[in-house]
Amino acid sequence: MSTANRTLIVPVDGSEHASAAARYASRLATALELPVVLVHAFPASATDLFEKLGAGTEGMTLSHLSGQGFESIRKESADTAFQRAREHMGQGLKVEERLLTGEAREALPRFVNDQEAPHVVMGRRGLGVFREALLGSVSERLIHEVAEPVTVVSSGQNRSAEVGPLVVPVDGSEFAATAVRYAGELAAALGLDIHLLHASPATAGEIPALESRLLDSSAAWPDEGALAEFGQQSGDNAFAVARDVIADTGAKGLYIKDVRRSGHPAQAVNDYLRELECGEIVIGRRGMGRIQTMLLGSVSQRVLRGATGPVTVIG
Repeated sequence: MSTANRTLIVPVDGSEHASAAARYASRLATALELPVVLVHAFPASATDLFEKLGAGTEGMTLSHLSGQGFESIRKESADTAFQRAREHMGQGLKVEERLLTGEAREALPRFVNDQEAPHVVMGRRGLGVFREALLGSVSERLIHEVAEPVTVVSSGQNRSAEVGPLVVPVDGSEFAATAVRYAGELAAALGLDIHLLHASPATAGEIPALESRLLDSSAAWPDEGALAEFGQQSGDNAFAVARDVIADTGAKGLYIKDVRRSGHPAQAVNDYLRELECGEIVIGRRGMGRIQTMLLGSVSQRVLRGATGPVTVIG
């Protein structure tokens, strides 16, 4: 899954989060010479818009949003969103604008899946009740429904996060390898370091797959010594696999650091990013099999919700 020949798709809604996404996409597009498509989703009809706005529409009637009136509002919303996004993008980029019809959580995945080699860059959430209806919290749905890279950024993240190292959680799985491969190519293009992070549980309670059903059974859970040994072996394997993957990309001169942490994987990843005070995360969607799922698995969702820097979910 190469970083080259991709199209950056940036959902915009006029919010600060969308502006952060535009800044990130601009940096990526400039470095990799990629085209950008700004997309804005708007309900198909006044009825749909009223349903999304809900309690915020007291005193309004459908007559206010019918015919040309609705189309005018639709166009103004898109124009405003596109203009604000362009204010944060560099000169000389190839930028296209697309106005999508329908609810964002449905229209965006449909549009992205129709594109060839897309990479979505989007803000974490929208702006208020109205913007939430247009963009809302669709990032997680996109990650579930789109197999291509999805990068989520937030207006509250320090802009220095966009020039720090790439932190890549690894567990030896093919999904982690996909993330590592992408990170290797991105690091080579942007001149960034790579920090491979392996997190292993110190107790059974820190194994993601077991969290919801501990510890009311008579099962013999691994003791801390066994978990530590497993973590050491698993880390050795994960780092070796990751370094082989990076070597296969042909990238030269990269600084690669192995980082070991114990504890819940998602917490370990986000804590490490806070320690760095900069950087971004590139993570695979799932792990490999029962054991590897314990180490990576659905951790990407928890990382996404707690990260202090941009997060790219891939694989």
